[in-house]
Amino acid sequence: MVRGEETITINMPAGVADGMQLSMSGKGNAAVRGGVNGDLLIVVEEEEHAELKRDGVNLFYDCYVNFADAALGTSVEVPLVEGKAKLK
Repeated sequence: MVRGEETITINMPAGVADGMQLSMSGKGNAAVRGGVNGDLLIVVEEEEHAELKRDGVNLFYDCYVNFADAALGTSVEVPLVEGKAKLK
C-alpha cells in the first residue's frame, strides 16, 4: 500500500441536513491482499448563512416593507443561497 491523497467531487443532494452521512463506494481505504476498497463516509456539517434561516427543507428571510410601499407594489431584492432575486 502507498499513502496518498486524492481530490474527489461530491454531488450534494438537495435537502441534506447537518449530521447526515453520505457514502461513496470504493473511495475509502485500500483493502489488504487486493480486496475491494472500502467506502468513504462523509459527515455533513452546515454553516449558518448571514441572512437566511433554515427550518427543515425551507429557507426563511425577514424582509420588512412599510405599508405604503407594500400597497403601491414596490420591488425588493432578496438574497438566495447563491446570488440574489428581485421580487415585486
